[in-house]
This record gives sequence, structure tokens and C-alpha cells, in this order.
Amino acid sequence: MGKNKQGFTLLELIMVIVIIGILVTFAAPVFIKTVERSRTAEAMQLLGQLRLAQMRYYAEWAATTASFSNLDVDQPTGKFYTFTLSSVTDPTQVVASAQRNNVANPGYGSYTISISGTGNLACSGGNKCPPIHA
Repeated sequence: MGKNKQGFTLLELIMVIVIIGILVTFAAPVFIKTVERSRTAEAMQLLGQLRLAQMRYYAEWAATTASFSNLDVDQPTGKFYTFTLSSVTDPTQVVASAQRNNVANPGYGSYTISISGTGNLACSGGNKCPPIHA
């Protein structure tokens, strides 16, 4: 009588592990980039709200403020960015910025996204900046 074989051989298991490793090697960088882009999109959306609040303040006082308590929005809090305001009399200058910290941030480092009163976005610092679009 023949033996009834069940299960997988060691070679088959090793081949499956190698194939999974190759797939992860290609998928991980794409996943990390996608996650960072989503975090950047959130920061840009919050910067847009801060810019609008700064422009409402500017319409009344002819200057922007560096204090969140003077605006009609709350200070954004989050794990990935620290938001600051700029007090300027020229609305074409930077009115708010978001400093990216290094929490769960492989490959990018600490960078700053700034927005001017006219809505122009700029990124500086870090190893590289993620793509930003208005």
C-alpha cells in the first residue's frame, strides 16, 4: 500500500516565502509613499483653513496674527505636523506653515510646508519633499 502524503514540502514553503518577500520588496516603498502623500494632503487642507482664517483676520486688522487665539479656528493638533502662524502685513508672504516631524516618516525627514496669503504652497527642508499641489 502507498503512503497518503499530506502537507507541503520544505522546498515548497521556502519558494512561497521567497515569492512573498519579493512582492513585499516592491510594494513597501509604494505603500510608504502613498501614506506620506495622504498625510501631506491633510496638512495642506489644514493650511488652507488657516490661510482663510488669516485672511479674515487681515481684512479686519490689516495684518495677520501669530496667535491661534486671535483666529476663528482651533489650532490643529496631530501626530505628524506642528502648525505655526506668521504675523505679516503683506498677505503675499507666508501666513502659516506645517513642520513635519520624524514620526513614521522613513525617507523624507523633517520638512516644512508653507502657504502664503495668496494660496501658494512651498516645501523646504528634509531629505526630500513629498509632491505638493494646490
